[in-house]
Amino acid sequence: MSKTYCMKCQKLTGNKDIKYVMQDGRKRMKSNCSVCKNKKSMFVSTNKKNSKQSGKGIVDKFIENLPVELHLLGTYHKEPYQANDKSLTDVKPGKTLKAEFLGPGTKYDMRYARGDRGINNLDHAAMSHDLAYKSKDPATRNRADERLTDAANNFLKEPNLSFLDKVDFGIVKTAMKLIKRKV
Repeated sequence: MSKTYCMKCQKLTGNKDIKYVMQDGRKRMKSNCSVCKNKKSMFVSTNKKNSKQSGKGIVDKFIENLPVELHLLGTYHKEPYQANDKSLTDVKPGKTLKAEFLGPGTKYDMRYARGDRGINNLDHAAMSHDLAYKSKDPATRNRADERLTDAANNFLKEPNLSFLDKVDFGIVKTAMKLIKRKV
């Protein structure tokens, strides 16, 4: 809070020597007016919905409460990081599969513990994105969104992409633009 109302000055003024105290189970801000040095006091909200640090938006809440994982379909591309991925044994490159991480509602801990690493480079980048989303900090989530967008741009440059891969690229790029959070 940069400015609060001063009764003596009868206008919004800056605050000096800000202190927060609990009074009757509510949070109160005490300060001095930066103009006349008069004491000022007001109750402040402790509602997490209004907190910029909560990292929660309507989209985040919706995704976190999804009862199922909604993964995109993609084309399997054999990559070195998939060597221990048991879900991909005996799968031929070029086959259409459900992505392991790419899409809302991913149960990251379960999939990572199982050994899933992604069916292609875009899905693998989504795995890193999901790991970063364990943080509730909006700045961390925004950086993860930017890294996933960069990975999607790099993925589009790969040779022999299927139409489905190009659709996934478009969905990811659009989704990352839509969920930008205030920091």
